[in-house]
Amino acid sequence: MSTFISAPKRRVRGYQVCDKWLRDRSAKKGKPARPLTAEDLAQYHCIVIALRETVRIMREIDDAVDAHGGWPVSFQADVDAQT
Repeated sequence: MSTFISAPKRRVRGYQVCDKWLRDRSAKKGKPARPLTAEDLAQYHCIVIALRETVRIMREIDDAVDAHGGWPVSFQADVDAQT
């Protein structure tokens, strides 16, 4: 799955961020949905970029940890190197 597709589906604290953002702006209990402005679209775009970058950075961290023996080996102190 590409990062572009996975970013809008990304979950944070149990909910999909992009889906929640859009739902918050949709019709509710007799109130019509408000049209999205150019500013709204720019904000949504920034959210997608932030999520995409988060996924990329998490992947880099996972790769670095794997390259050093995985969890929890990567975080064990090298006693010989410290003395």
